[in-house]
Amino acid sequence: MNQKAKLKRIYLPLLLLTVLVSVTFRIAAVLADFDVSTGYFGSKALINTASVAVVIGCILLFTYAFVGAKGEKLIATFTTPETYVPSGAIVTALIFFAVSTYARIKNFDFSFRGQLSAKAIIAHVAKNLPEFISAALIPLALAAAVYFILNAANEKRASVARAGFGIAAVIFFALYTCFLYFDKTLTINAPNKIVDQMAFLFAALFLLYEIRISLGRECWHLYMAFGFIAAALSAYSSIPSIVLYLTGGGAVSHSIEENAVSLCIFIFAFSRVLLAAKLEPDRESEFVLAMRDGARARDKYIKDKEEIERRAYLELYNRLKEIEELPDDVNESEMFVTEEDTGTESEVVPEAESEGEEESESEDTANPASEEAEPEATEAEQKSEEAATEIGTEAESISEEETVSSLPADASDGSSTDEFAEIPEGGIPELEEITINEENDPSDDGSFGG
Repeated sequence: MNQKAKLKRIYLPLLLLTVLVSVTFRIAAVLADFDVSTGYFGSKALINTASVAVVIGCILLFTYAFVGAKGEKLIATFTTPETYVPSGAIVTALIFFAVSTYARIKNFDFSFRGQLSAKAIIAHVAKNLPEFISAALIPLALAAAVYFILNAANEKRASVARAGFGIAAVIFFALYTCFLYFDKTLTINAPNKIVDQMAFLFAALFLLYEIRISLGRECWHLYMAFGFIAAALSAYSSIPSIVLYLTGGGAVSHSIEENAVSLCIFIFAFSRVLLAAKLEPDRESEFVLAMRDGARARDKYIKDKEEIERRAYLELYNRLKEIEELPDDVNESEMFVTEEDTGTESEVVPEAESEGEEESESEDTANPASEEAEPEATEAEQKSEEAATEIGTEAESISEEETVSSLPADASDGSSTDEFAEIPEGGIPELEEITINEENDPSDDGSFGG
């Protein structure tokens, strides 16, 4: 089963089932058993059923991180209706959040008047930490809105600007999780607070992998896994709270602007996983990867070939050293030098010999009488020539032995072959005297074959 089949037949239906079951039970629990004054549920049956459903669903959805293709390459596009509408919705929610937060903290005194020591300043910030975090959330919310605008407006697949504003969106969601932790309107272990924190944390993780797309570093299996969980938890967090708020029962979460942002996260994340299920494989990237693999294989082949040639030259050097008795001052590395540009190897004359040749040339130029002297071959050259002569002689003797062995054993017994069937009258003509080269004859008595 390919990746598209897994998404359409298994994980997208599982996501819809998780959202439907968990949200339905939580809406029932909020309407029937939730106490707005304390932030707890009177009866645990419905809310426990909803919690079990969402936890099991998220665990099953996260398995896509293991079964999804890790090296999958898809052509990510940001110019479809699945991008325009969700991006516009979350931009509106973020602007609404920034304006509402500013209206809530605009009368707070952020000055440090009367705080003369660092300890006093730290104590003042710690006492009013939610307000200071809220002040930092306002510009981050606007920067996050710019990111989602670029998501819809920028048609480029890779965009550093979009990635930069995306980091601001990640920081916004992570910092808002900290705000919920230090918020005093709900107790620290209230079930709704924990649900909201988990929803925003997984939204931040999802956006981290969304940013990787803009940087050309896609990781689709984790992107989809965190997208599934962010969509499920944000729906589980926001929809029941909005239903309770619209029915006049108050807000389950910290504020209605938080519920608006959380609901738009669900819409955006769900649209993105739907969009990813429709994306086509990036064949160009696969071709580039194949080219890189081929280049690596070719480099390895070249290195192996150079190593084999180097060993062969070293072996040849050792053999020549044994035959010619090269001087000890000649190093093995001086015999052959690899020419990197041409990939060939050329013989290098040792420095001592080259200097000797230059001196001999200068002496010949200075003394014209030396040119008339009979040249004498060096002992190394003579031995080299003798070795070459022996190799050639052995090859010729082997061919001669094969030719002689093909002749009949006795040609005088009257037997004939096809080659000697016709003998001229008067017998075999007198053979010319055969002269044997003493240098090629291994015997000392000059006899032939005996």
